[in-house]
This record gives sequence, structure tokens and C-alpha cells, in this order.
Amino acid sequence: MSQESHKTAAAGEVPKPRCAIYARYSSEAQRKTSIEDQIRNCRAAAEQNGWVVLDQYIRSDSELTGRTLVGREGLAELIRLAKTKPRPFDLILVDDTSRFGRYLPDVLRECDMLAHYGVSLYFVSDRLDSRDEAFRFAYIIKGIGDEQYVRGLSQKVHRGQEGCIRRGYAAGGSCYGYKNRSIPDPDHSGRGGTARILGVRLEVIPEEADIVRRIMEMRAAGIGFGTISKTLNAEGVPAPQRKYNGKIHRRWFPSAIKEICRNEIYHGVRVWNRTQRVFNSADGTKVKRKRPQSEWVRVEVQSLRVISDELWAKVNEVNQRNHDKSYGRRIGGMNRTDTSRTYLFSGIMTCGLCDGRFTIVGGKLPHVSYGCRNHRYRHSRSEE
Repeated sequence: MSQESHKTAAAGEVPKPRCAIYARYSSEAQRKTSIEDQIRNCRAAAEQNGWVVLDQYIRSDSELTGRTLVGREGLAELIRLAKTKPRPFDLILVDDTSRFGRYLPDVLRECDMLAHYGVSLYFVSDRLDSRDEAFRFAYIIKGIGDEQYVRGLSQKVHRGQEGCIRRGYAAGGSCYGYKNRSIPDPDHSGRGGTARILGVRLEVIPEEADIVRRIMEMRAAGIGFGTISKTLNAEGVPAPQRKYNGKIHRRWFPSAIKEICRNEIYHGVRVWNRTQRVFNSADGTKVKRKRPQSEWVRVEVQSLRVISDELWAKVNEVNQRNHDKSYGRRIGGMNRTDTSRTYLFSGIMTCGLCDGRFTIVGGKLPHVSYGCRNHRYRHSRSEE
């Protein structure tokens, strides 16, 4: 408590609550001035209630989701300060409950923890005060709405993507062999005279389509993904850009060859909704999971065809028949399979020239040899 507050308390008056402020916005699509706006609203509420805002305890988090506490250092610091003695502030002002968080178990736990250390919360726009008896019930109701907003938004985005796919547009991302072209709506214009976009349509890039056909023909002849990538790299065939080991490369990787040889879009069929990303609020990560085939959406787009159905059938037959050594299940001591536990060093040792991981390149238990996967499968001793 400040000296001024002590004097006030000694005179028989209730000391003014000392306030910290927390603000947050969730994505780069939002205005960065959102933080300023939230802080301004909190200051106005403090002035209206006769509270004192301590400028040194104003914290914020930018471009961070409210579905998890992970990475939100601004909030974490206020919570750490709330645990110190003497207590630096009595109240944390937040513009509304969604700014504090959108995952109810997290926010209720933090509310309880702050209350334990004598720090209250006040949500300005919602006029919710944790010092009120009815606070918890009201916060649960509001928190359920905050959670549901995120789920509803995700469902709307998914619904919109499905609509784009069924109308022949792309749902996002890029694909080797094609370029994205935005299709403006001729009947409507956006703000500032900018045309509203109906969707994004893929267009074939002839030079890359020729490379795709060659890859498919090599695969149909039974050639492995690693050998195909070596051949293309040796000939200097332009490759798609890819990030590997934290660096940007323009080389052919066996994984890129595999993706091409398994992508039905090259014979005029777009397959969408095969996977979904599930958010883990505990650690703030997203995990990709496969969807059942009954949920897949398949749309014929003949304008995107670059190979015949006959060639695709041959490639698919080889994919089903062959166990490609360069892209089978990885065997390594740090993996989850029973077999992998017998190979202690896989995934641990790295190449001194290119930093690539060492893997099993020959032999059988108990006599196996390790080597650089970049040299073995990409015909390269160093990555530039």
C-alpha cells in the first residue's frame, strides 16, 4: 500500500484500489490499436469508479489466441507479480472476459489463484467484478459463450472452405504444378472500390506440369522416391521451395516426390477434408489427425488434369505394391515402434557437413551401419 493510501486509511477512509491492466488481441488480422483501445476503456472505468491505475503494471499480449495460456507472457507476468509480497496491486482490469481467455478451465483456475493472493478481477465491458458473490456463476455463463464463439467461428470457416471446393475453387495453400489466381466478383465491389473475391482458382503451369508427368512416368516404372529425387537434383531440374532443418532449400526431397505421386489432383480429382487440426489448450499446439474416408470431399476438376487415368492407375499400383525404403516407417531409437527401440542411435546423430540426421542405411541386426540421409536419398553432402 502506498504512503498516500496509508494516510487515507488512517483518516478512516477506504483506500482506493490500485489497478493493473491486461489487454490482448488474437491475430495479425486485427488492428494493432486494439490494445490501445482496451487500455483506454480500462482507464475510463478506473476513473469512473475512483480507482488508481498503476502505469508500471500495464501488460498486453499481441497476436496470441485466448484458447491457451501458453506463450502469453504479459498475463503470466501479472500473475507472478500478484503472488509477491507486498502485493503490488489489488485489482486487474480487463476490457472483457474474452480478452482474459477463451478456455473456461484455464480462466477459472487463474481467477481462483488470483483470489487466493488477494487480487481481484474486473471486466469493464461486461461489468463483472470477482468481488461480487454472483461473479463465478456469471463468469461461467459468459465463458461458455466465449468458448462457443471460437468453435462456431471454426465451423463457419470449414463450411466456407467446403463451399469453395464444391464450386471448383481452392480452399487455400498451393500445389506444385499450379498457380493461384484470384477470381473477382463482377457484381460486387469491396470497400474502397476493391473487387470482392469469389474464390481462388488453380491454373496449370505448363513447365511444372511436364516435370510432374515425368515424375509419374518414373514412378509408374517402379523407381523409388529417393532415386527420382536424386535424378532430378543431379540434372538441376527446378524444385519447389521447402523448409528443412530450419533452412530454405530448393531441392527435390523424397517426401516431395511422394506427395506428388499420391496427389489425385494431377488426374483431375480434388480430394479435400482428409485431415483436421485439433488444438490442444494444454500446450498451445495443433495436432493433425486423419478423418474417416466417409467425410472426404471429392470433386472432379478436369481443367487441372495433367496426366491420364491410365498413368495414374499405374502409379497408384506401384504405390500400393512397393515398400519404398526411403519413405517407410522410420526406424530409430526415439520413435514409438517396438522395432525402433533396438536401434539406439537413429535420430540422434547428425552429419557434420549438412546437419542432416543419420539413419540406418544398411545391414541387419545386430550389425547395422549409419549414414547421412541427405547424401543417401538426395545425392547431396551439403544443403545450400
